[in-house]
Amino acid sequence: MNQYERFPRELPHVILDRAKSPEIERYSSVVVTDLEGPLLLGDTALKVMSTYVRPEQGNPRIDYGAVLYEETYNWFMENFYNNKVGQEGADIVLPLPLLLSLGVTDENLLEQARTSRRAPGAKEYLDFLKSQGALVVGVTTAWAAPHMEIANNIGLSGMIGTDFSLDDAKQKMIESGQMETEMQMTENFLSDCFEIITNRQTSQDDVEKKQLTQMLKERIGQFFVEEIGVKWDLTGKMVSTSPRDGYKTKLAEIMTSYRVIGCREKAKVAKALFEKYAPSGIPRIAIGDGFNDIRMLDSSPWSIGINGAKAAEAAKIGVITNNVQILGELIKLIQQYPQPTKENVKKVVQIAREKFGDNAIIHLGGRFGRLSTQLLKWHQLAKNIIRQEAALLP
Repeated sequence: MNQYERFPRELPHVILDRAKSPEIERYSSVVVTDLEGPLLLGDTALKVMSTYVRPEQGNPRIDYGAVLYEETYNWFMENFYNNKVGQEGADIVLPLPLLLSLGVTDENLLEQARTSRRAPGAKEYLDFLKSQGALVVGVTTAWAAPHMEIANNIGLSGMIGTDFSLDDAKQKMIESGQMETEMQMTENFLSDCFEIITNRQTSQDDVEKKQLTQMLKERIGQFFVEEIGVKWDLTGKMVSTSPRDGYKTKLAEIMTSYRVIGCREKAKVAKALFEKYAPSGIPRIAIGDGFNDIRMLDSSPWSIGINGAKAAEAAKIGVITNNVQILGELIKLIQQYPQPTKENVKKVVQIAREKFGDNAIIHLGGRFGRLSTQLLKWHQLAKNIIRQEAALLP
């Protein structure tokens, strides 16, 4: 059995590190970490959309896939998440019909994932933690399968991500007999979107641009809710609906069958992992950098928000650094103070500041008070710089 075989849906868990010595009776700490940000740079789904979602005769200066990816997220947040339904990150399965219609395969997803850059110091930090007897599990909203290989290569003990398989979906579509009809519907949607995006990106009128943006989001909503027939409920789960003509799409059935590891699920998975692998007295630590890590950071005993303003506000400890290798030493310090009382957190922060000096900014997180505007700006600046440098790498 592959170490990274799909996890059972009923109980999030991790295949234990087979290299772990049997003499070690328990882990020194259990760390649940976001993948893209703290460990990998970039967004694989965005790269896939940018690479494959474009018209044959489109404007070469327009990144159609990136625009559609962004506005689909904006549409979802405005209509569902902001209305207290769905979970942040739930839009990660929405590219499926688009990619299917364009002939994209699971191998294409893997190829794009393989181009992901490691955050500076990521492998060294993970190797160090494992040498200290820690269990480190990646929990990500990103598509799981394309990242399994990377998770293994950088030294994670296991990884949990969002279910997503284009090859499996294609086979199910073919077997259903609805492939041609639903792909034609998707192609019509893409054609409309490409036209709107072309007009918006080439317009010189700000009012017209806003109108076209609204038109694009309305077309996105029409496609997913009225044509495919999906929406989100109060538990954060995507559910199928009855489109206007009563026709139930196979796409809706497939998409709603996936388990999305969005903000709510991340917190649930972290809790399950802590309960399973970290008995009383073992430090339980969550690490994240983004908006969909907030619930996980806020609900975890120990939490580190790294290079991200929202994450730092939700965590007990904030870190700004251009090399995540320091996280290994920081977690080693935390292992000496299993209980995350305010006094213990203060001690860890003070010792870390003395140890790392100018190599990082270590501070109390927003769980213990309001963070300064300047500190939050530094967090965002660090994130932007690291991502920009990654984009410039060959």
